Amino acid sequence: MNFDLSDEQRLLQDSAARYMQERCSFEQWQQWRRDGRQPGLELWPAMAQMGWLSLPFAAADGGLDGGAVETMLLMQALGAGLVAEPYLQTVVMGGEVLKRSPAGGARSSRLTALQEGRCRIALACDEAAARYDRSVVQTTAQPVGDGWRLTGEKSVVIAGHDAQAFIVSARTPDGIALFWVQGDAQGLTRRPYPLVDAGRGADVKLDGVVVDDSARLSGHDGAGAVLEAADAAGLAAMGAEAVGLVDLLLKQTIAYTSQRRQFGQVVARFQSLRHRMVDMFMQAEQLRSIVVLATLRLAEGHPDLPRALSALKVQLGKVGRFVSQQAVQLHGGMGMTDDIVIGHAFKRLLALDAQLGNVDHHLQRFAALSA
Repeated sequence: MNFDLSDEQRLLQDSAARYMQERCSFEQWQQWRRDGRQPGLELWPAMAQMGWLSLPFAAADGGLDGGAVETMLLMQALGAGLVAEPYLQTVVMGGEVLKRSPAGGARSSRLTALQEGRCRIALACDEAAARYDRSVVQTTAQPVGDGWRLTGEKSVVIAGHDAQAFIVSARTPDGIALFWVQGDAQGLTRRPYPLVDAGRGADVKLDGVVVDDSARLSGHDGAGAVLEAADAAGLAAMGAEAVGLVDLLLKQTIAYTSQRRQFGQVVARFQSLRHRMVDMFMQAEQLRSIVVLATLRLAEGHPDLPRALSALKVQLGKVGRFVSQQAVQLHGGMGMTDDIVIGHAFKRLLALDAQLGNVDHHLQRFAALSA
């Protein structure tokens, strides 16, 4: 395994981190939130200009030929800036589905619109009864003329409140398939609501939405392999975002305890607090290690990828909670307020823990895969 970054990868890492520091300070992030604007969307045109929306796509599709490692480096920076949505849903997961969709003019136009920043995608593939199992699909797709009629409801569609297009899973007479549905399609309604991390989601209802056959994104062998690939890319990217978040929490905690004074000295000199910050650092490094491993497994197409991703998700949940709780406690009462970044990073880590399977789900999955 080669853990060294290439010159191009280092340039991406450095430029993304520098851009987040210069254009997305916490003060700016707070102002966007106060104005009712989503920070990730405020940076969306700039992301398109810098090529970040084209990063994971092949040159033949107009992309930059980036892979899992490049996505990991960018997601770490976006995590530290609290602006990973809707990049995660649109480019990483939605883009993975589009990359695997049937060739043709519709595929090309969708990929172009995504990379130019003209189309944001949300995955509407979860239902109330599914409990992390995307093979549980009650939404139906019935053949009608040269197309399909979609009927059903999707729950907790991340970034679905203002998505311009949805990737919808539905059960056809031949099995589960994926469909491209425009956000303004007749018969589609959404009920938006805030999420725990101050992002937004929606429940989406499809009441006889009609799409033509070019809207079908999965082949005749079904949607299982496509969704599995999208989830794998999403899990690896979520792990990278979590690394950025825990690095932010650790950095902020060290800076605060190096300034806060008690009994005539800075509290960072107290042995018990230093031990706690060392524990935070060790936990952060454990998460970083499993994220690198899973990312390399994804890049290589390694057969042990599913176990590595489940191990990553378990560590994300455990490390995210531990580092966040320590950061809040070491900041004292102010760690619970919205006036500093600690609480916001904590809530984002809680939201990531709940997506695509929580700790208990992936512990069971890891055990089953190891049997």
